Amino acid sequence: MKKLYKFRWDCGRQGTVEGIFIAEEQEVKDAVGQQVNFGEILGKHSEVYGTIDDGEITEIKVSEITVKEMEDVLGSTICGHNPLHHIQYECSRCGDTMRVDDCEWYINDNNEKICEYCATEDEKKSLKQI
Repeated sequence: MKKLYKFRWDCGRQGTVEGIFIAEEQEVKDAVGQQVNFGEILGKHSEVYGTIDDGEITEIKVSEITVKEMEDVLGSTICGHNPLHHIQYECSRCGDTMRVDDCEWYINDNNEKICEYCATEDEKKSLKQI
């Protein structure tokens, strides 16, 4: 079930990274402990990155109908930055680290993440896409 969430990182003097977004509950649970890289979103040389910790993404209590209506009108990112779009994975084969939106990712039975460049055509058909 999709819910409305708020994300907040205090980056000291540089500022704050915030966002309100809609996501599946499991997506948010899976994001805790993941590395994210927002790039230079707080100005030149700011390079905002780190690990999502418990409590940095919190649910905003609204009805399922409200969530559906908001998503229909505004999409999944309501305002600010959606940390789920900035999660970084490391390919278990080539070792490259890329954001989740930079390429297609696959996961095998050993829970290894494989980028689209390393996955064979057969794996792309049979493995779960992240």
